[in-house]
Amino acid sequence: MFKVFNIKATLRDVQPVVWRKIKVGEDITFYKLQKSLQEYFGWPVSKFSTFLTKGNNIFQKHGTQLRVEGLNSIITRLSVFNFISGDTIELRQNLMDDWMFDMIIESVEYSHKSGVISCTGYRGTTPPINYSGPDALEFVDGASYIPQIMGTLHNIR
Repeated sequence: MFKVFNIKATLRDVQPVVWRKIKVGEDITFYKLQKSLQEYFGWPVSKFSTFLTKGNNIFQKHGTQLRVEGLNSIITRLSVFNFISGDTIELRQNLMDDWMFDMIIESVEYSHKSGVISCTGYRGTTPPINYSGPDALEFVDGASYIPQIMGTLHNIR
């Protein structure tokens, strides 16, 4: 039996609130979690990101010249941390723009299947990743406006 984590991932400092609920098997790597989150939020895969959980940094080290201390997200699986309900994970995405995700393990289930990862719910439209993080957004009447482009990103209910 494999543990499956029900995780709520919320994009930090963005209003209206933007979140995705996902099911993730304990045998998934942090890199696969990052790639899947980016797809569920509608973003291309970032070249560099870092996770922080239980006092540990988990970096994508493949293909970078960075010398960083911490675990490698490409080979480190979620099972290493023996997560339980209420545990948290922080993802700093695209380090130049500082998009931050707050994730919480809402519950733990068990499955006979390995490699489980899927989006089970969502709220909100994700701002484009290439607009300098949440500081570049303006908010008017509950919609997110990005000064560099025309139009609005409306909240999905």
